[in-house]
Amino acid sequence: SNCNVHIMDPIGDVCVSDNNHCTINISSAQIQSLEVADGATLNLGSGLLNVSGNITVNNLATLNANSSRIKMSNTNSPVTNQTITGAITVAELEVDINGAKLITTADVHAISKLTMTKGNIDNSNGGKVIVGESSSNPGLIVHADGMILGELKRYFVNAISNEQIHFPVGDGSGQQDRTA
Repeated sequence: SNCNVHIMDPIGDVCVSDNNHCTINISSAQIQSLEVADGATLNLGSGLLNVSGNITVNNLATLNANSSRIKMSNTNSPVTNQTITGAITVAELEVDINGAKLITTADVHAISKLTMTKGNIDNSNGGKVIVGESSSNPGLIVHADGMILGELKRYFVNAISNEQIHFPVGDGSGQQDRTA
C-alpha cells in the first residue's frame, strides 16, 4: 500500500507519516520510540514490540494493536520516564521500567493482559488504565512490582467466585494494593 514508515537511525525511532495507512507484521522488534502522525493509521499485527522510549498517537491517528504485545522497557542511560501520548488499545501491555515510570495522557486499554514487572503507571493527568473487555473477557493483571497512580478499570466474570481480584493502585507514597 501507499505506506511511509521512517526508521530514524541510529536511535531506532519509527514514524508513520500523515495520511498513510500501514500494516506492519512483526514477530519481534526493538525500537526507541513510535509516532503515528496526524491522520495516519498503523496496524501492528500480532508480534511483540519492545519500546525503550515513547509512543505518540497524534490527533486523528490510529494505532491498531489489538493482536499485539507491547513492552515498555527503558534501556536508556540515564534512566528516564517513558510516555504513551494518546489513547491506545493493545492485546497485551507489559511495563518493565527500572527506576522510572510510564506516564500516560489518555486511556490505555489492555484487552487480555497487563503485566506489571517493574515501575509505576502514572495516568493521573488523564485517561485510565483498562484491563479486559467484558465479563466474558475480563482480562488479567500479572503483578510483580509497581502501582497505577490514577484510575484503573477492570472487568469481572459474571459468576459466583472466591477468586480475589487484584487492584495495584496507589498514590506513589507506598503500595496500596486492593482486592475485591
